[in-house]
Amino acid sequence: AMGSKESVGPAQGLLRVDAEDAAGASLWMPEPHQFLGEPVFVPRALGVGAEAPIREDDGYVVGILFDGRAGSSEVLVFDAAKVAAGPISRVPLRSQLPHGLHGCWSPGPVPSEAALQEAWSKSPLDLSAGR
Repeated sequence: AMGSKESVGPAQGLLRVDAEDAAGASLWMPEPHQFLGEPVFVPRALGVGAEAPIREDDGYVVGILFDGRAGSSEVLVFDAAKVAAGPISRVPLRSQLPHGLHGCWSPGPVPSEAALQEAWSKSPLDLSAGR
């Protein structure tokens, strides 16, 4: 993620760099009041019997976008090979996440919908307002 050219501030956009070809760099920038957090690369899932990806950018880049004007957050998904084209998916979140939150990709087990609902029900925040 990178910051705006106009001023110093938190990381804002997404820059894809090709270490072998500087002309292969591409940039996506959100609105001036939006900030993309730490991007995480997620390899494209392969079907049964499929060969391994040929390109190192065969996958997705996922990040959390904080909108300072709206006070909201959403998950953005980019095609890793076409960052400048912008997100291919945007998922609004029910609550605002702080800019700078980070994590990692894990292809392992995912909690069930029931486990997620149980965890949300124990949250001290009222997350049902957005439903």
